[in-house]
Amino acid sequence: MKNPSILSFITFSGFTDLNKVEALFKPHHDRWTEKYGEHWTTQSTAKRLEGDYWNFLVPVHFGCVVILLFLIINWIPVPFPFWQKLLGFCVISIVLFRIFKSVLYKPRYELHFLPHLNNAVQHVNGEAKEAMSKAKSGQYKTFTLLLIQYVFQKLSGCSKLSDGNIQRELLCKQYGISNDTLDAPLKNLLSKPYQEQEMKMQTMMQDYFDEARNYFELLSCKPALTLLQEMEQSLHNGKKLPF
Repeated sequence: MKNPSILSFITFSGFTDLNKVEALFKPHHDRWTEKYGEHWTTQSTAKRLEGDYWNFLVPVHFGCVVILLFLIINWIPVPFPFWQKLLGFCVISIVLFRIFKSVLYKPRYELHFLPHLNNAVQHVNGEAKEAMSKAKSGQYKTFTLLLIQYVFQKLSGCSKLSDGNIQRELLCKQYGISNDTLDAPLKNLLSKPYQEQEMKMQTMMQDYFDEARNYFELLSCKPALTLLQEMEQSLHNGKKLPF
């Protein structure tokens, strides 16, 4: 990104436009997240940047103005001792800072920097939610995981296959699923026979079997595919699933 021009520097617009603020936010947020851990939030980054506005940008900007003012005062030939020049320079600087704060720094902060900063926060949060949504959409559904879990247990000769509670408990621990999340689809899908389910629920169950079938096809596991087919056929014949 190009550095602010002389005019944008003087008017402070080079530090408060939308593109500049968004360009500042993302790398700072990534750096502080890496430093403080995943619990560091976008709101925390916004607060840090608000502090940097008043504690860094404003002092640096006004410092440049003061240096320019000092050079001008020192360059003008006036018949006053140096200490009087210095005293006059300090008084002018204090008055000038009050003016700059009222007509430049505070309006720029409230009307430009802060709104653009809030916009950057929403933008980053939106990207994070979109990435999470895409990640979740690519995951197997809970019921599909339960089918896969049961097939693996069956083929490995595990005992207690008739105990659905143990299967669900293992599934929750293995995939980080809560009991409530797991029980909800089970109650809906297993509350009544397949033939009595609504068309939507039948379609969903078919999709779950298709996902599990695709999983074992990728592994070229024929015994698992055979077992899945038997389970699906048993379900269509009005029998309950073994979990």
